[in-house]
Amino acid sequence: MSTFPKFDLLLFPHPIFNFFRDQFEKFQDLIGQMLFYIGGRRIGQ
Repeated sequence: MSTFPKFDLLLFPHPIFNFFRDQFEKFQDLIGQMLFYIGGRRIGQ
């Protein structure tokens, strides 16, 4: 799931922007996994 606006494709129909959008979504997933891992460790303790 991504919280990135869906209307961005209409405003910025550019390959470079799409590339950065994909990278941003991957970065979001990474942050989510880190927070989940840290939260899981706190609950485990």
